[in-house]
This record gives sequence, C-alpha cells and structure tokens, in this order.
Amino acid sequence: MVFELDTKRLEFPHPSYAEEDGLLAVGGDLSVDRLLLAYSNGIFPWFSDDSPILWYAPNPRFVIDPSKIKISKSMASVLRKKTFSLSIDRSFKEVIQLCATMNRKDQTGTWITQDMIEAYSKLAELGYAHSVEVWQDGILVGGLYGVLINGVFCGESMFSKVANASKAALIYIAQEIELRLIDCQFHTDHLESMGGEYLSLTDYLAILTKDMSSPYRKHFDIASAVTYLTTPGSGLLSRETKAWRTKRDQDFFDANSTLREQQGATLDACRDTLGKFFNCPSQNVFLSSCFSFAFNALLAGLPKQAKVLLLNNDYPSVNFPTILSGFEHQFVTMDEQLETNLLDTIATFKPDVLILSIVQYISGLKIDLSFIQELKHQHPELLIVGDGTQYLGTDLFDFALSGFDAVLSSGYKWLMAGFGNGFVLLSERLKAMLYADIQKNYSFLNNQWMNKSVVQLCFEPGHLDTLSHGTLQQSLLQLEEWGFAETVAYTQKLIEDVRTELADRKLLLDSIINRRPQSNIFNIQINPDNYQTLLDEGIKCFPRGSGIRVGFHLYNDHADLEKLLYIIDTKVK
Repeated sequence: MVFELDTKRLEFPHPSYAEEDGLLAVGGDLSVDRLLLAYSNGIFPWFSDDSPILWYAPNPRFVIDPSKIKISKSMASVLRKKTFSLSIDRSFKEVIQLCATMNRKDQTGTWITQDMIEAYSKLAELGYAHSVEVWQDGILVGGLYGVLINGVFCGESMFSKVANASKAALIYIAQEIELRLIDCQFHTDHLESMGGEYLSLTDYLAILTKDMSSPYRKHFDIASAVTYLTTPGSGLLSRETKAWRTKRDQDFFDANSTLREQQGATLDACRDTLGKFFNCPSQNVFLSSCFSFAFNALLAGLPKQAKVLLLNNDYPSVNFPTILSGFEHQFVTMDEQLETNLLDTIATFKPDVLILSIVQYISGLKIDLSFIQELKHQHPELLIVGDGTQYLGTDLFDFALSGFDAVLSSGYKWLMAGFGNGFVLLSERLKAMLYADIQKNYSFLNNQWMNKSVVQLCFEPGHLDTLSHGTLQQSLLQLEEWGFAETVAYTQKLIEDVRTELADRKLLLDSIINRRPQSNIFNIQINPDNYQTLLDEGIKCFPRGSGIRVGFHLYNDHADLEKLLYIIDTKVK
C-alpha cells in the first residue's frame, strides 16, 4: 500500500507497509525535519524531476558490514601505492553535484534533482550528511555522500572519474569512521563484489535504532510527531496501566461488583507494594490524595516549637505552608555548594527539622543522597523531611537506609500513576513524635476508629480513592515487571548524554554544571519566549525560571534528544 503524505503533518507510515519494490509513500517535502525522520525510520527519498517525491523502504535491504568489506588484491595494491588521497566533508557540494551529473551505464537521467541537492546540502551544513572525496594530483576524481544516523551510513550516491576511485571512497568510510552498518539501499553487482548482502527490514531497523529507541516506549501511547519531555509536569501512564484503570472503573460501577467491599484490602495492598518498593514497613506507609495534603498534615503534627531549616526558592508547596505554620525558620542558599551551605547553617542555626525537595522542580538540582546519610549520622537528632515527587521513580531508593525521617510524594510525575494519589514514608521516630499529645490521649476518640492510629487518621481522614491508589500500585508493579534497576540504568545513561550535549552548548545553569549528582530534569538556558516554537515542533516542555524545563524518563530516548538538539541548534532564537 502506498501512502500519501500530508505536507502539514510530519509523519510516515511504518516501513513494513512498503510495496514489494520498496515504495512506501508519495508526497510531503524535503525539509530537514522530514528527511531526518525518514532516515531515522529506515526510509529514504528516490524520485526524478518529472515525478512527485517518492519514499522507499526496501525489504530486504542491501547493506555492507564495515568490518567485512571486501578488498580485492588489485584494489589492495592501489591502496598500498597511495594512488589517491582521501578526505571527509571537504567538498560536499562538489561531490553531490558530480554525482548528479555523471553519465552512468544504462542510465539516461539523474534522480538527484536540484531540490535534492539543496536539501542534502542543508543536512551537510547541520552535520547529518557527509561526503568522502577522492583526490588524484589535487583533482577530485571520485567520491560519495550519504546520511549518518546513529552509526548507520545511508549511502546515497557515488561517482568515479577514474578506475577504482569510488571503491577507494567506500573502503575509506568503512575503515575511517566507526560505523555499525553501511546502507546501500538497493543491490548492484559492484556493491555485492565489495561485500554487500541482503538484510531483512526487521534486522536493519534493529541495528538502526539500537541504543537510540527506548525499550519501554512501546508501552506508551506517544505519537511519532511528539517528543514528550514534560514528565516534571505530568508523567504518562503505560498502556497496561490505562487498560487496568478502564477495566477497574467499569467493574466498580457494576451493581454486582464486590469491589466496594474490598476497599480496605485494596488500600492495604497499595501500602504493602509501596513498602516493598521503597523498603519501608507497611505500617509506616500512609496514603494521601497528593503530596500537598500529606505535607500539611505532617506540618500540623510537628512540635510547634521546632526550628525548621528550608532551602531558598524551594518548591512553593514546601516552603509556603511551612512558613504559614508559624515555625521559626531560616533559609539556606541553593547553589552548587548546597551541601556545604547546609552544614554551615546547621552549625549556626541548630534546626530541629530540615525540609527540602530531593530534586528541585525548576532547576533540576538534586541533593546528594550520600550527604543526607552522612548528615543523619552526624546529627541523629535532626529530623530530615524530603519531597520525593520529582525524584521517586527515577532512581533506586531505600528509605530505611536513606537518612530521611519522612519522604512524601505524589504519584503523577515520575511514578507515572496519574492524579489523585500520594503517600508518606515515615521513620519510627518521627511517627511517634507526630501529634504526640493526641496520641497520649487517644481514648477519647470514637471506638469505630480504634483499629486506626492517630497518625493514620491525620494522614487519611476520609475515604481514599481506590481507583487512584490502585493505579499507583499497578504502576509500581509494572516497573517491577520491567526490572526497575534496568529502567534506572537506561535513563541514567540517557541523562548523562543529555547533560553532555547541553553542557557543550553552554545551556545549563552554573549550579548544575558545576556539581553532581544529575537529576532527570534540565532547565535549558534559552529564552522562555521560545516555548511556542518548541511546542510547534512537537517538543512537550514548559517555561520555568530563566529557561525551558525538560525531563527525560524511561519512555524517552536518543531520538528525542537528537530532535531537541536540532530544534535548539536551528530554530531557537
């Protein structure tokens, strides 16, 4: 089936839908965005001046494994004699022009149109298209050009004015550039003699997308034109979790359902799952509709005379209610020396409680968790409370060993559990301190609540939504099924690459670039006025502080990074 492309929509059908001759689609344009999307999906344009733009994805594909390229004895002799000198990207435009105009056996015209020349020249300027030049006595006598995507060189055309020149170019690119594969697209006897062989489309795409596509992306409904980088605002639900929610909701409203009678068991199961996931006794896990409700309940239970240490410019839902509660408080400067600043202020202010976000919602600054452990060792009497909403779900976390006395979180961001659920993890010490006076005089409470503690009643004063908390449990179970440690390893490698690329472009805050560790959140230092431009290009993000905030989660991949960098490099003002 041949698909007709809409020039207003940047998308392609899956290459497996191509016809027997490889033809997949017709129409569209030769914009840089569309060409990069095409090559990233194993699709390339091939047409003549008198036809519309045609897009191909042949199956099987003709390729050369660079490590197995065949060099004949006569060609080896040519190379030893250094008949030619070779270069890369020295004369791209001259190479593509000569490829377009060279007369070829059994070919009456050229498929390299002027529009193609201009489009691939633009790709070359941006570093995506490359050429190899073959020189003899200072004259360009051969060469080739193509597009490099994720270690796969997609060869477009080659030319040769003298014998063996194009062969020398192909051998050079196979040996001098670290490639996974050379994509020859279609069979020729010449390429076969140099080691060309057929590869199934499935195997070709696996090589093309290796280490580039997220292994978890298939579990999420993300349109091909969308680059979803706004998990710091709201995470996506997996298809499996959404399917569970739909069935659960339908079953609940069935008059014959027993789910209403199972409310207590459902919530207990959620507490058990949370406790096992974060290594906290289930009796010290409390459920809430969101972080803010639980945090205000925690503040209300703290001793009123407690001195509280906060971070300057921390999340408003952390600092604002703490200040309103009337606690004596002081702020710590939040910069690249955060941990040192904390130690200095603790020494002078002598707080009873330290309250902070583990990861900052604007900058992405992340507290060193080993520092928290050491701080607790040095100051065992200090209560340490953490907002984990921008952290939990991005890294392995053992509450019992963390040094925190309380970690509170909503589930709708990195835990990918939707809205309406949150939770609290408490240490035994803090649990005993909260609402201490009321706990001593618990007998006046109505007997119907005698199976619940004072702390549970304060965190869970009314009915909890079993659909929302069931969703949280399902998301955690899904992460366990995928292997949470494996998802963390995947995202940490990805965010290191993101950090490197943004740092090289000098687009990170000093407080981030001059310290470790790195969170999954980045505040890209470009004018926030570029927000609409990014949205128009399919980049889901949000303006925060002095830049644009993005976040990379397990459903993101290097293709998302490449698209973001391309938009920044070419369209951001």
